[in-house]
Amino acid sequence: MFLTRHIIIIIQKMKKKLYTPTAILLLSSVTFINSCRSADTDNNIISGASGTSRLNINLIGTAFSDSQNSAKQASLNRDLIANPISNVQKFNVLLTPSPVMTAELIDKTTLVTVADSNKNLMADVTYPPNENIPKGTAFRVILFNDDDKSYYTHQDYIVGGETKPFLVDNGKSYLLITYSYGSSTLPEISQSELSGYNTASINYDNNNRDFMYEWKKYSLDNTSGNYTVSFVLRKKVAQITTTINAGSLGNISDIKNALISPHYTNGAITLANGDIQNRTNLSTGENVNFLIPTAAPKQVSQPLFINADTGGQNTGSFSADVTIGGATKKVNLNNAFSLTPGRRYFLNVNLSKRCGAYIAPGVWKDFMCHNLGADTKADPLTASSSIFGAKYQWGKASEAISQATDISTTSYISGWNSTPAPNISWSDSNKTANDPCPNGYRLPTYTEWRGVLANNTITRTGDWSGTGYGNAIKIGDNLLLPATGYRTPGDGTLNPRNVGYYWSSTYSGGNYGGALYFDQNTQAVYDTDMPRGINIRCIAQ
Repeated sequence: MFLTRHIIIIIQKMKKKLYTPTAILLLSSVTFINSCRSADTDNNIISGASGTSRLNINLIGTAFSDSQNSAKQASLNRDLIANPISNVQKFNVLLTPSPVMTAELIDKTTLVTVADSNKNLMADVTYPPNENIPKGTAFRVILFNDDDKSYYTHQDYIVGGETKPFLVDNGKSYLLITYSYGSSTLPEISQSELSGYNTASINYDNNNRDFMYEWKKYSLDNTSGNYTVSFVLRKKVAQITTTINAGSLGNISDIKNALISPHYTNGAITLANGDIQNRTNLSTGENVNFLIPTAAPKQVSQPLFINADTGGQNTGSFSADVTIGGATKKVNLNNAFSLTPGRRYFLNVNLSKRCGAYIAPGVWKDFMCHNLGADTKADPLTASSSIFGAKYQWGKASEAISQATDISTTSYISGWNSTPAPNISWSDSNKTANDPCPNGYRLPTYTEWRGVLANNTITRTGDWSGTGYGNAIKIGDNLLLPATGYRTPGDGTLNPRNVGYYWSSTYSGGNYGGALYFDQNTQAVYDTDMPRGINIRCIAQ
């Protein structure tokens, strides 16, 4: 009744043309407070006015962040911090013996701590700016009493709509939880949310995956005022944008069956930290949507939210059927990368990498990316024991020693065959039955190896001590030959790994065949003993 009489008095004065600024301000103030907490009576608001303050909500925007640390970063009385995070996971997959798919998953996320204080909060984000939340997006703010963690009140808001303040008690401390599903609606507040801070939880919504969250503690002194608390909502679900680049292979005209996994369709969200837990419903893979208005070498997907946490393990996978120049290739990255909630990822798949070299001015030839017998999942352009390959004797169709044995055994090889093969076993003019290269490839000739050395820039890597696995020559930008040593013709004993030998198909007379040779300082094409055990790198037919 007091409030009603007060408003009537003001209105009566206004009818008498007493339009004083004080009267107008008071009317505005009363109606604003009356709209704040509909659960209170008018008498409660007026009688408690001297011991209360208004707390306004200012939603700055949204940002990707580390879900395990966002609650800690959102504490009070800290300076603004903007930390760019850029982690790159790289992997290689052989499509055919020559083209190799190089892929990288870039984690580019900004962790932001908002400058906060108990009153007159101001915030600024400098790198990069927070993303705006679209108008019409619904978000909820829940206040819990800090002392006993009980529910105090809540308010649902719409971005771009009316922003009603909270009426809070002076001298008290509150825990504020803000969240949004990135959609225009919110579920009815649950009994779990009303039960208190320690047990409050909500469900993950697979139809509205853009879940955002923030936590704050806000304390008031005994001075009444009009205060503002600002929020940057943190993404709590990982997002992936995929780019497939065919480069010189041609235009991509279609991408079908594009899937990313793992993805869970359920989960429980604890409001004390916003983390998604108890994921149990694993999907068979989430569809990655590529909009292809026209055929082009590069195609980019729409961003996709993925509800998963691989715990640092490389259990993330991507697959797709990609049509390039009319031919469809299967792209498969199986158990290739890890996923962390709240991160923004960019998966870049490059199909254009081709291993090869010039064999004459302006004449390019594809080579296999790996030595015969090497681990074709290993990076062919980084020297390691995984790309050493098997060792062969000239003219033989089968390996003399496997990569595994070559690495583990340095002494003589029991049963080593020191008898030269017939001189017609390999040929420069045609691919023979004894040529061990796969379909579409053959042994390079003596002349082709000489052309490789004459028409490409040669660089070296490693310490060339002969004891490690990092020695190699790089021919141009797209062919790397590791220095694996050789097996002696007599008994197969290993010569130190500070030299490299690679067979040609050329018979050189006697018991000799042509081979590429290199060490720390020189490279040439020589004649060498047929029973010597050395590497093979096949060239396209």
